[in-house]
Amino acid sequence: MPQDEVKAVCATYPGMHSFSERGDYIVAEGTIDSSGLQKRLALCHEFFRVIAKSREENMLPLLEDSSNKNKFTHSANSHIFTGCKSIPSPSKNTTFAVRAHGFSDNRKVERGAGAALEKSGAKVDLQNPGREYYLIKLSDEVFICDKRFVIDKKQFSDRDPRKRPFFHPTALKPKLARAFVNLSRARSDDRILDPFCGSGSIVIEARLMGLDCYGSDMDGKMLSGCRENLEHFGLEAELFEGDATEISLEDLDAIVTDPPYARSAKVFSTDLHQLYDSFLSSSSDALKKKGRLVFAAPSEQGIFPKKHGFNKVADYDIYVHKSLTRRVHVLQKL
Repeated sequence: MPQDEVKAVCATYPGMHSFSERGDYIVAEGTIDSSGLQKRLALCHEFFRVIAKSREENMLPLLEDSSNKNKFTHSANSHIFTGCKSIPSPSKNTTFAVRAHGFSDNRKVERGAGAALEKSGAKVDLQNPGREYYLIKLSDEVFICDKRFVIDKKQFSDRDPRKRPFFHPTALKPKLARAFVNLSRARSDDRILDPFCGSGSIVIEARLMGLDCYGSDMDGKMLSGCRENLEHFGLEAELFEGDATEISLEDLDAIVTDPPYARSAKVFSTDLHQLYDSFLSSSSDALKKKGRLVFAAPSEQGIFPKKHGFNKVADYDIYVHKSLTRRVHVLQKL
C-alpha cells in the first residue's frame, strides 16, 4: 500500500511519471511539487530530490567534476525529478555533509565523496552543514540527492480520534484515512464523497489536503459529531443526512469511505452482504466514468466489482485482531 500511495499521489500531477520499485524505495521520474507531496503522503517516511545518478564506479569522478565546474553535469543516462537543469556544488567558504545509504561501507563512501566535494573549497561539517548530500545506492545505481523531506508523523497522533471532541471507537485512524483518500487519486478540483462519514476521519483528512469532500451518514448524531470535529480543526465541509445505498449526488470523481464492518453493527436493518452489494451499486451510479471507489470490508466479505461496473485496481489486507482482517479495496468505474 505505501508504494501505491506514492504512485497515486504522483499521478495527480501533470506530466508524471515513470516508477520503479527498488526494495523499500520507489523512484518516480518527472516534475513533482515537493510541498504537495509533504502535504499529502501518509505512509511514506521520507523522500529525496535527485539531481543525478550514476554507477558506483562513476560516482566520485562525477562529484569531482561538479566541484571543478561548480555544478553537476548529467550524462545521457542521468535524469532529474524536479526540473532543475543543474545544482551548484558547495561553493567556497560554505560547509556541507555527505550521508550515504545502501553501500557495503557507508562511512568509506561518505569520506570519499566528502574529499571529492572539498575540491570546490567547501569544508565538511557533519554537525551543522550548510548543505547536505545524500548518496543512495539501489541495485547497481547510485542516486545523488541534495534534498531530503520528512513526512511529519506527529500530525497524525495530534488528530487521533481519542483527542477529538466527539469520539467514536470505530473511527478510522488519521494516517489510514489519508491513505484511503490518496489511493482515490483525487485532485484539488475533484468532488469526493464519504457516504459513511461517521465521526469524520476521512472528511477531515481530505479537507486538510485542500480537497473538496462531502460527508453523509444516516445517523444524525454522527453527523453532528462529525461537524463538531471539523470545527475543532478549523475546517468546513458540506454534510448531509443520506443513505449510502441510495447516494443522491451525481458525477462524483471519487467515493472514499469506511463502511460498518462489525457483525453487531447497526447496518440499516440489513445484513452486511446486502449492505455492500447495495452500496457498490449506488456508488457506481454516482461516480463518473473512471472514478475511483476506495473502501474497507472484512476480508471474508465477498465483493463483486464487475457485477456493478467496476474494475479492481488493488486490494490490501490489514490485520486487526485474530478474528478480523480488513481488506482495503480500490475499484475504478468502467
